[in-house]
Amino acid sequence: MSDLLTIKLFKALYFGGSSWNISWLHYVLGPMKCSGKQQPYPSEIEAIDKKRKEKQFADVIDQAEVNKKNLKVLDEQIHSEAKNLTDTFKDEIDNVEENLRNKNHEFNERLKSLTNEIIYLRGNFTENLNRVEKQSMTRFTGLSSQIGTQSTATKVRPSHFIRSVS
Repeated sequence: MSDLLTIKLFKALYFGGSSWNISWLHYVLGPMKCSGKQQPYPSEIEAIDKKRKEKQFADVIDQAEVNKKNLKVLDEQIHSEAKNLTDTFKDEIDNVEENLRNKNHEFNERLKSLTNEIIYLRGNFTENLNRVEKQSMTRFTGLSSQIGTQSTATKVRPSHFIRSVS
C-alpha cells in the first residue's frame, strides 16, 4: 500500500530518455512529517488582517465601555463629594450665623445694661451735685451769718462756684 501511495503522489514525475513508454523511478522519501506552516498563504493574509483589525476595533470598543463606566463612577463620586462639601459649608455657615446672632444679642444686652448704668450714674451724680450744692449753700449761709454784715458790699452765691449738670 505504501508503494501505491508513493505512485499516486508522484505519478507526475516522468523523465524522458527511456526505452519504454513508461519509466519507473524508485524514490526513497522517508517518513512524511509536517513541520508546520512557516507563513500564511497569500489567500489568508487578507482574512488575517481583517480579523486583526476587528479585534483591535473590539478592544477599542471594550476600553471605551470601561472608560464610560469609570466616568460614571467618577461623576457619582464627584457629585457625592460636592454634596458633602456643600452640606458641610452650609452647616458651618449656619453655625457662624448662629454665633453672630448670639454675639449680637449679647452685645445689645450689654449695651442696654451700660446705658441703664449710665442713666443711673447720671441720676446719682445729679442728686449728689444738688446735695453738695445745698450743703454748700447751708455752710455758706452759716458762714455769712457768722461773719455778719461785714461783707455786705459783695454778695456771692455758692451756685456761682458749682456748675450744674443736667
